[in-house]
Amino acid sequence: MRNIDKNLASGALAACLLSAGCSTLEPTRLDEDFGNSVRNMVDAQIGNRAAAENPPVNPPMALDGQRGWNVLEAYREDVAKPKEVEEQIQINVSGSGGSR
Repeated sequence: MRNIDKNLASGALAACLLSAGCSTLEPTRLDEDFGNSVRNMVDAQIGNRAAAENPPVNPPMALDGQRGWNVLEAYREDVAKPKEVEEQIQINVSGSGGSR
């Protein structure tokens, strides 16, 4: 039983030492770029830069009912009828080995 405890302790110590070699205190490339993709995506969705940079002091708190209904109906019609793919997509899958 003592031999098993020594082996377990030795294995745990080895695992700690090996995993310590994977850590670093310096920022990695991922850390330097973290969050840029989200910021770029949000930035790309801005339609009117001037309005985004200078928002109104008193923005409208409600939408005209008829106009809101028309916008939603137009959205629902466009989403329900996606454009067809003009060219068919071909996916080739091949294995590196022969048949089994």
